[in-house]
Amino acid sequence: MNSNAKDPDALSAEDLIVSGKTQLSNEIKILENWLRDIKQSQCSGINDIDIAATCKSYEDMLRSRREMLSTLSKQALKKSPLVQ
Repeated sequence: MNSNAKDPDALSAEDLIVSGKTQLSNEIKILENWLRDIKQSQCSGINDIDIAATCKSYEDMLRSRREMLSTLSKQALKKSPLVQ
């Protein structure tokens, strides 16, 4: 194999990281919007155990997505040819 040729596996791993970061960023935005909407509805007088459980679930999902994005970003830095 030519040493100047790009490794197809490295390229696909890079593409997967970029795709994963994009997907997680989109999911984070959606979850943030859902939580904002739910909290606004609570201020409107709608308040019950189901809404509290929904908020907790979305907050857990949001925390998880942020952790995954952070981990993926660190992984991308390790894969970067500029970082030695």
